[in-house]
Amino acid sequence: MKVGLFSTVHTLIDLKMRKAMLNKEYIDLSRLIFDHQTTETTVIKHSENQTTTSLKKSAPKSITNIITWCRAFQRFADVYVSKYPEEASDLFHYMSIIEDLAQNSPNWVTYDIKFRQLKAQQPLDWGTPSHRDIPVLLSN
Repeated sequence: MKVGLFSTVHTLIDLKMRKAMLNKEYIDLSRLIFDHQTTETTVIKHSENQTTTSLKKSAPKSITNIITWCRAFQRFADVYVSKYPEEASDLFHYMSIIEDLAQNSPNWVTYDIKFRQLKAQQPLDWGTPSHRDIPVLLSN
């Protein structure tokens, strides 16, 4: 098994998702950590003269802490640098930016999502500090 620059062995990543990463498309990092199959729970309510059964679908899990984000981003980076090894140091720089934001802004997840969505649409460097200055990415 080939081991990437960022990690030892990660769980297998879906081929469709790997292709998206290698094509520099936006991906939801939480899909690299959590199983996104919707789960259904059967809810049974009893009243005096009737029983009601319903299915309740759970929402997919999302990343809410920096440790989980780092784990997901490492998996992303492991695949990404297999095609773009020259960007490895920029990915480390980007991780540092997100770690700093996580300590100083409640909107760090929003920033990460918006930046990676923007990067999928136009050429932006991972390690360019100027993207910190895009206030719209932190406004929500």
